[in-house]
Amino acid sequence: MQNEPRPADDSTRARGALRSLVRRLAEEFAERLVAEIDARGLLATLEPRPTQAALPARIRRDDVMLDTVCEQLLAFARRSAEPLAIRTMATELELPRTALAHPLRLLVARGLLVRTGERRGTRYALARTKSKRAPR
Repeated sequence: MQNEPRPADDSTRARGALRSLVRRLAEEFAERLVAEIDARGLLATLEPRPTQAALPARIRRDDVMLDTVCEQLLAFARRSAEPLAIRTMATELELPRTALAHPLRLLVARGLLVRTGERRGTRYALARTKSKRAPR
């Protein structure tokens, strides 16, 4: 009797039944939506998703490029009177937000920028005491 599986309790069964119902309803909705889009002749106007080959190649940063981004971030932080969000910096520097993560971590680790907040509330400001080391 020790190795026999325990019967699922009511809440587990109810969760499974709900999950199945939601899945079925979502599939039915998607089918009706596609049929309606097709009936209105809008299906042909949709652009297909780009294939992997059509996507731009990932840019590999070298040390010079990293130094340049770090310098741009520091210059922008010096001009700003208030702490900056990554989105603001990315827009100003015309770079994707993901490209700023590593340079920002380096500048914070070197004590040149101060990070406050978490997640979407994260802001970066110029540190009050400047480090003698130049950003890499």
